[in-house]
Amino acid sequence: MPVIGVDCDIRNEKVSFIECSACNKCNHFPSILKKRFLFKSLRRLPPSISVTSLVGCPKQAYFKLTKNYYMDRQGFISMGVGSAVHEYLAPISDIAEERVLWTTPEGNECIGYFDSINIANRILYDIKTTTYGKIKRDEVGKKDVLQIQIYAAILKQFYGLDLNALKLVYIGLGDKDCHEVDVAFDNEIFNQVSSFINERTNLLVNSIKNKQEPEAKPLEEWECEYCSFADACEEKIEKDKN
Repeated sequence: MPVIGVDCDIRNEKVSFIECSACNKCNHFPSILKKRFLFKSLRRLPPSISVTSLVGCPKQAYFKLTKNYYMDRQGFISMGVGSAVHEYLAPISDIAEERVLWTTPEGNECIGYFDSINIANRILYDIKTTTYGKIKRDEVGKKDVLQIQIYAAILKQFYGLDLNALKLVYIGLGDKDCHEVDVAFDNEIFNQVSSFINERTNLLVNSIKNKQEPEAKPLEEWECEYCSFADACEEKIEKDKN
């Protein structure tokens, strides 16, 4: 099978985009990928908050929705690989990239696009790509779990669909295996997640309307180290001082 990627002047052969992005030995990385990519917010009111924004740090989400920001080439490559996997899986799913909407009692909206659902068996899948080995259930990221639980809560609350199972599907890149991880979802979790969606959606909408930065509250400690807005975050600056 031919390698889809770029011609490497160092190895004198074609290498994959992933290999190329991990190497800094030359300046021949394709210009379209070599640049830092500038993303501009829509800056419209009232803003529609995405599920991805909900599961991340609220201050980071606020900055992404109100400021210009850059994605480095590694982030762009990861996003591209993930999108390619989604495109590949779409034709074999009952519904793929389906748009769902949650409206808070205050009228604020949260929009999500889940990956795949098996209608007959009522199984919801969320696809993740990973360069790590097999991930144990107790090692699954909190954001991954919360994201698929939010999709399940939206389907239950606004579309009347009770799911039998939630599955995170990790697709290994390179020589890594693919595997599934089951995610819990019951009435207690539904109530907790529903409250979270309402609170976080309202928080982000009101913060943007009032131009007031929310408090930094990442779900995972490591998120701060890789945040594009760390230099502008007072909590992160204060944390580094201590």
